[in-house]
Amino acid sequence: HTGRSRNDQIALDIRLYLLDSVVRLRTGIAGLMGALVDVADRSGETVVPSYTHLQHAQAVPFAHHLLAHAWALSRDRGRFDDLVGRLKVSPLGAGAGGGGSGPRERARHAARSNASRGGINGDGRRTGHRPGKAP
Repeated sequence: HTGRSRNDQIALDIRLYLLDSVVRLRTGIAGLMGALVDVADRSGETVVPSYTHLQHAQAVPFAHHLLAHAWALSRDRGRFDDLVGRLKVSPLGAGAGGGGSGPRERARHAARSNASRGGINGDGRRTGHRPGKAP
């Protein structure tokens, strides 16, 4: 028995879909950051008004304005990096509750999919429990 319940397979499908989406988003963010840096490099001495509380503030170089957005995108990309690690936990072999009566091959499945073993709580959404939280 492979130890793959329908819940495990659906959880894995969702994780794989999200992982693919996150990889594409990270690539898009990297491209946008590169474009912002390129435009900032070419902006020369151009200045624009900055804003605080929806009011005009002091003038700042346009490059600084663009790079502020690039830095914000960099933080977002870091959040997606964290998400990739969370998505690479394999729910396969956890079973519907406490697993099953037969042997499981969680380690082999996780290794083949470049994921870490999830164990019994490979998909914490099933019970509402999260690591580090009391049940």
